[in-house]
Amino acid sequence: MKPAFLYLQGMLTLPDIVQPYWGKIVDSRGNGFTSSVQFSHPFFGTRKFSVYLGDSDISHTPVYIAAHPGSYYKPLEPILGPDYCLLDEFAATYQDFVLHREQRLLDYQEEMYSFFLSTIKPRLPEMYETYPTITSLYEHNLYVRNVANLRVKEGDVVEMLVYYDFYPGPVFGTEWVKGEMRGLRERHGGRDSDSTSFGLVPYNH
Repeated sequence: MKPAFLYLQGMLTLPDIVQPYWGKIVDSRGNGFTSSVQFSHPFFGTRKFSVYLGDSDISHTPVYIAAHPGSYYKPLEPILGPDYCLLDEFAATYQDFVLHREQRLLDYQEEMYSFFLSTIKPRLPEMYETYPTITSLYEHNLYVRNVANLRVKEGDVVEMLVYYDFYPGPVFGTEWVKGEMRGLRERHGGRDSDSTSFGLVPYNH
């Protein structure tokens, strides 16, 4: 096992990174880079959500950190681009998402409701002893308001992870690529999965 002090050597202070829209970039550690910019919408109540930037799964390996003790524990260029240029792209992508947020959220609501009708509703009796009767998109919306994570990624991608009240276990990931929704995927440990304990598969209609 790598000595703890070698790991700590790789957890150096993040360089000062400031971008006109995002302001000062900080490292949340668990979810990667973010800033003071937050997302909110009445559909999700009064909560405000951090907006995470780039791929949080990219990190130096312990072996690399041990061999390069002066390195930050995450490689900055693959996540934020050379000279942090991806921050400009992330800002444009996110501002477009906010500008069209009503349509984006309608896309999300309709996608979740379609998933409910095709995959969850037929299996409710085997999943739960009691469950509500849902006959409309409006009724179903009450169960899809728990956001876990909002992230902007390279390639004009906005990813939203949500906890689905009818489905215990993994979070669901949905993403918009260049403004187009790409369906739902289950997420385990931050990564996509093709199945769950209920044997369900990613839904794309």
